[in-house]
Amino acid sequence: MRYLALCTDYDGTLATDGQVLPGTVTALEQFLASGRRLVLVTGRELDDLVKVCPRLDLFEYVVAENGALLYKPSSGEITPLGPRPPSSFIALLRQRGVGPISVGRVIVATWEPHESTVLSTIRDMGLELQVIFNKGAVMILPAGVNKATGLARALEQMEISPHNTVGIGDAENDHALLASCECSAAVANALPTLKNAADIVTSMDHGAGVVQVIEEILRDDLASREPQLRRHHILLGTDDEGQEVRIPPHGESLLLVGSRDSGKSEFATGLLERLAVQGYTFCVIDVEGDYGSIAKAVALGSPSRPPTANEILKLLRSADKSAVVNLSGLPEADRLPFLTTLTPRLAELRAHSGHPHWVTIDERITCCPPKAHPVSCCPWVREKACSTSLSVLRWWLGKSCGRRRCSLALAPRRRPCWMSSVRLGAWLARTANSHRSRKMRPWCGVRDRTLNPSGSTSRRRNVTWYPEPQRWRSVRQMLKDRFCELRRGAHACYTEM
Repeated sequence: MRYLALCTDYDGTLATDGQVLPGTVTALEQFLASGRRLVLVTGRELDDLVKVCPRLDLFEYVVAENGALLYKPSSGEITPLGPRPPSSFIALLRQRGVGPISVGRVIVATWEPHESTVLSTIRDMGLELQVIFNKGAVMILPAGVNKATGLARALEQMEISPHNTVGIGDAENDHALLASCECSAAVANALPTLKNAADIVTSMDHGAGVVQVIEEILRDDLASREPQLRRHHILLGTDDEGQEVRIPPHGESLLLVGSRDSGKSEFATGLLERLAVQGYTFCVIDVEGDYGSIAKAVALGSPSRPPTANEILKLLRSADKSAVVNLSGLPEADRLPFLTTLTPRLAELRAHSGHPHWVTIDERITCCPPKAHPVSCCPWVREKACSTSLSVLRWWLGKSCGRRRCSLALAPRRRPCWMSSVRLGAWLARTANSHRSRKMRPWCGVRDRTLNPSGSTSRRRNVTWYPEPQRWRSVRQMLKDRFCELRRGAHACYTEM
């Protein structure tokens, strides 16, 4: 599952006229039955919320007072996430005719048109407070506190990444909430500005809109909405026409191949750093210690001390932690047994928490032969292979068959490039036709002679080359047959790194 938690606003979203309808409650129960989790994020004060919403037990956490208060219904634990404004501030507001005033554990709230008086009072007293609006309500909170910060604290306790959440709301104070979630939805009765910012706008209003989103999540985990979720896609580079080329951060199977010293590690490191900038987490299985330190990642293990599975999993349980696992300290014979132990536990962690979002195996041939079980049981693994043999490509084709998206990154000499699998055969044919030029010599060394027994042999690289384009027809047809349904109409692009 990609989306593990639904984070919903209360008034105007989940509730209709302050009450949650029975049909909406039933949908929430079905959502929980699927193994997912619920978080309520509201501007209401907790005491008021308890009176109007008797089913708070459905939510693992309640973020109340517009992000200033964290409440756990199962235990009754209440945690303020900021200081309350001083009593002198509240007294001065009343002296200046502001009313009614509601005072929570942290929040102080009133109504329009008193916002000007509130702002002038904050200025006159020299306080560091902020004002947030919510359909006529004027909320005064400590600086930097909003629904996004409150939700972040709840997700930290739940060990879930914001990239595995769906947020839904209707008003001005929901902008921060929706922006912090991987997928954002606005109900039909939401403000126009929020609809413009949301990834999804429901056709139904209030609780019926929430039910609509829940039904889509339960049906296909929002896979049908993927074309609308491009704001998180990872930039790879530009194509020949100068258009940006991006890949989705979820569901993409990536194989990076090339000869030694062709820039594979640099390519992979650049991609991982772009993932880290956007808040995605990763785990790199580094066999030879090529990665060293990557931004926002913790290095585990060294040539003198191999890491343990327990310390890897302990680190990765945090929703914001990435790891570079250095296995160079393990004897080569012990690497496969180590991965056999680690991989199922990583898969279990991902099923529960959704992270790490990417797993990269470096030097796959060294630690995981094509028929090895650890990679076979993990269809979510992103690989960086060290071999350029066609047998590796065919193995990857078999593992990738049936996935929504599959792509291939190539590293021919000093010019890494990005290519969809549909067009790989055409690229091979084009480069093979220019075999006499060293700069355009095809990078792909084909060791499977059964495809063309009459090919000529290159002594320099001990591989079989096929200089005539027609020699690649079997390769091209094989690749097209396996991937035309996955990446129909895709194009190739070349990216200077």
